[in-house]
Amino acid sequence: MTIAAATAAIILATVSPSPVKNDPATQLSAAFFNLCGGTVARVETPLDVAAFKFTKLDPKVFKKVRPSEEEPYWDVEAVSSKAHGLVHIWSNGNCSLEIVKADEHATRLAFTSAIEGFAAALGANVRRSPDKVEQKDGKPMTSSEWVLTTDKRTLLLGLTTYPEARYMTQHIMLLRNGR
Repeated sequence: MTIAAATAAIILATVSPSPVKNDPATQLSAAFFNLCGGTVARVETPLDVAAFKFTKLDPKVFKKVRPSEEEPYWDVEAVSSKAHGLVHIWSNGNCSLEIVKADEHATRLAFTSAIEGFAAALGANVRRSPDKVEQKDGKPMTSSEWVLTTDKRTLLLGLTTYPEARYMTQHIMLLRNGR
C-alpha cells in the first residue's frame, strides 16, 4: 500500500462517525454522508450496506406525503436499531435525509463529527455559521450551517433538529452545491 493510499484509507475511515452499535443518530448520519456525499460531492465514503434496508417509496404514497415535490424518496432503515430516514435526491442536485426519530443531542454530535472527516476527504476548509434557534410549539428548533470550500467548489451542509418527533420528521440533514 502506498503512503497516499494509506492516507486516503485513514481519511475515509474518519468520514463517518465511529459506529456506536444500535445508535440511530450515528447510523443515519453515516447513511447521509455516504448517499448524499456520493451524489452531490462525488465523495465515496464507507458504509456497511448490509446494515441498512433501502426501499423506494411507492409513487402513490410519495404524492400523498409530498404532493409538491418530485420523486424519488428512499426509505432507509438501520437494521439493528430500526431507525428510519427518508433520503431525497432533488432534481436541482441537492440531497437531504429526514430522520423520523433520533436523540437530538446524539444527532448533532454524530453529524458534526462526520463533517470533519468529510471535509478532510474533500480537502476542504470548513466554516460554521452560528446556530439559529427559533421556537416551534414552545420548543427550540435549531438550524446549523457549515460551508465547505475547496479550490474548485463550495458545498453547503445543513442540520435542523427538534427535541421530539412531532412532524413526521424530527431532524433534517441537507447537502447542496455552493451558494
